[in-house]
Amino acid sequence: MSSPTSSDAVASALLHGAAAAGIKIGTDGDGLLLLKPREMPRETWFSFERALAEYQKEIIRIILQENAVRTGATS
Repeated sequence: MSSPTSSDAVASALLHGAAAAGIKIGTDGDGLLLLKPREMPRETWFSFERALAEYQKEIIRIILQENAVRTGATS
């Protein structure tokens, strides 16, 4: 197993921060689907949205890996 890159570490931290803020994140494998909490201030949302877009590729990979582990799927 390879060690995570710094981009993967940032993406993982973003996912955890987004979850703690109540943001729901999903993927279809090509893009991210984001669901914002109703009460979240606009600037906070835009900050998360920009950061998540910057690390989209890494975030998609993390989500797909976590789903594969959870469901027992193999590549």
